[in-house]
Amino acid sequence: MNTIREKAAARYRGADDGRNIILIGMPGVGKSTVGVVLAKHLGYYFMDSDLLIQEREGKLLYEIIDEQGLDGFQRVENQVNASIDVKRSVIATGGSAVYGVEAMEHLKNSGMVVYLSLPCGELSERLGDLSERGVAIREGQTLEELFAERAPLYERYADVVIDCRGKQIRQIVKQIREELGHKKLEKNLIDLMKEEQAKLGYRKESLRLYYPLGTLNHLYGSRENADQMQVRLADFACTIRHTLGGVHISHRGERFCFEIPEQGSEYVHSIMKEDEFILRLVELIGSCGTTMGQVQALFEAQQRPVIITPMGGEEFDVMIRFTAGDDPYYYCFKDEGCHMIYHRFLPEDYAEFGF
Repeated sequence: MNTIREKAAARYRGADDGRNIILIGMPGVGKSTVGVVLAKHLGYYFMDSDLLIQEREGKLLYEIIDEQGLDGFQRVENQVNASIDVKRSVIATGGSAVYGVEAMEHLKNSGMVVYLSLPCGELSERLGDLSERGVAIREGQTLEELFAERAPLYERYADVVIDCRGKQIRQIVKQIREELGHKKLEKNLIDLMKEEQAKLGYRKESLRLYYPLGTLNHLYGSRENADQMQVRLADFACTIRHTLGGVHISHRGERFCFEIPEQGSEYVHSIMKEDEFILRLVELIGSCGTTMGQVQALFEAQQRPVIITPMGGEEFDVMIRFTAGDDPYYYCFKDEGCHMIYHRFLPEDYAEFGF
């Protein structure tokens, strides 16, 4: 096992791509409490958007509502939330954050949105006096009416829904981490399939992808043995059935095989945009006479900030990566004179190889 690709495959790991986790849900569901514990477990920063609003306005939430009215408060909330610029953070939002279209689009683009859900009856027991909590509720409106108004918005923006009934904080945090691992693994699978289709073309057929146990543990932030991981992946297979189809996952020793059916290949092909970056990159790399300047120009044309780092080693000349968006990879290029070669690594892989 002496080629770069073989080394990368053997040590392939999940990326901590710096994306945030955004908690949404009704007041009283426990977003701030869960957020603090989750951030501690992940080694992330924690941000409470309600506290941020109070800090910027110099007033408590209910004071802002009293002075500016509900519509005025929601404008302030939307502006503040839309201005949040952080990475690797758990962000606990206020219950009314979902009314701010610009803010929610901004937050959703920055990470995974998790809806913490509780029945209205349990929320009522927890909340007490709504006015003292700064709950954005219209005069005469009941909690039940507010819940019915907001629930569809929470569900619209959520990437993941966590039913918090009867669960302790540690159980909720564990489930969020599980879902986060599922999302990372699903994205990783789809990214690999897109790259293969960009290189080989689309074929409506099943395929197999392999992962070592260490990689899967890294994706999930766990330390499980192969049998325990097999149980975890059975749940993962259920979560991706609507996209990649009935994926069969098996293992021999610590090597796991993902058998993806035709439906999965068809799904990835259906979401591959005509101007998908990986398509344009593979096409450029495959063209005779491609220069490093052309490669750098392609990255810079994506309207996302990039870092271009000379490597000066024998294996690669330049590393290029995006510093924003959902592409966590480190792209490494080597000009062989007659042609260009590239490999893309997750951040941990790149660090381990010590380029």
